[in-house]
Amino acid sequence: MKSSRVLRLIAAREIKARMRNRAFLIANAVTMALIVGLILLLPLLISDDPLLLGLVDSEEVVPAIETVSRALDVEVDLQRFNSIETAEAAIEADEVAGVLVDGVEFVVLEEPSPDLAFIVTAASAEIRFADRMEEAGVDEDQAALIGRPDQPISVRSLMAPEQPDEEGFFGGQAAASAGVVLLFMAINLYGNTVLTGVIEEKTSRVVEVVLATVRPWQMMAGKLLGLGLLGLAQLGLLIGLGLIAATASDLVEVTGEALLASGWVVVWFILGFSLYSTVYAVGGAMASRAEEAQSAAIPIALIVLAGYFAAFIVVLPEPESTLSTVLSVLPPFAPFAMPAIIALGKAAVWQIVLSVGLTVISTVLIVRVAGRVYAGAILQSGERVKLRQALRASRDVTGN
Repeated sequence: MKSSRVLRLIAAREIKARMRNRAFLIANAVTMALIVGLILLLPLLISDDPLLLGLVDSEEVVPAIETVSRALDVEVDLQRFNSIETAEAAIEADEVAGVLVDGVEFVVLEEPSPDLAFIVTAASAEIRFADRMEEAGVDEDQAALIGRPDQPISVRSLMAPEQPDEEGFFGGQAAASAGVVLLFMAINLYGNTVLTGVIEEKTSRVVEVVLATVRPWQMMAGKLLGLGLLGLAQLGLLIGLGLIAATASDLVEVTGEALLASGWVVVWFILGFSLYSTVYAVGGAMASRAEEAQSAAIPIALIVLAGYFAAFIVVLPEPESTLSTVLSVLPPFAPFAMPAIIALGKAAVWQIVLSVGLTVISTVLIVRVAGRVYAGAILQSGERVKLRQALRASRDVTGN
């Protein structure tokens, strides 16, 4: 039988076995429900504290601000200042989120709050439009027929703003963080599924029956292919449901950039799973009992955890630093660091190509070694198999 057909059969067997496992289905359903529910509930968890707005010579805009805020069901606390200097000091002291000056200039510390910016812009535009119509001798009924044009006000930041999130592929910092968390969950979950699945087959002696007709490397590759496809489908479903829920709750707007970044998350799941799952399979093959699953997983989990924390501690705060660049191309860290840098719009083409290339090369090398270790350890029982022992035994199985 051709190897491609063997791999398809083993992969299909893995998928069917997992889909018939009630605990697996329930765990995945709960995970999806929790993620979607959290996204939908997030707007309700956001603070209902009033928006703090300062005014300098902008008293004529107050009625319009109150009208717009009532329409949006948002409370705005207005504070008056006698001078721009006093108002700017209040902004820097975090006493107000922004100050409207002369009804036409909105002063903030760095970037304006979206809600407050919308209220100020709408109110200011309403007043200016009404003034212009009055100057032109147009009454309210005629003005209503004309319609109100978009009249954005001037926004001035007291500090130089950082690059806006919209320039990132996936909407910036929050989305980059979400991508890293999703990748960590998916790689960890399905990597551990590989490990426990190998141990279960080994302890139940099922593997002896299967290996009577297929080669050890085919057994390992087919298992990884099946679970990888299952994980890929779940990740795609999670991303899709997450985007739908976030759109429904008005948290984000699904754009081409967001979809592109979602695609990169999928790509790096494939690369990351391929890299780590072979090591998880070897860990499972070297264990002798189900009780050893946790100890077998700890060294691998620590590496995955290191990549996860590196993304949050180093990459997300400073994506353009030298250390972030190094982490983004090193295979153990790349599955978490590189998609975060891409999402923030800070990745150079050479950096992406080098990162993907090194990860693929590392995976190929690890697969070759892992195949030998798997072949030498999978049929051994009793005490935990050591690496040297597995490599020695693999020569008897494979003949080289």
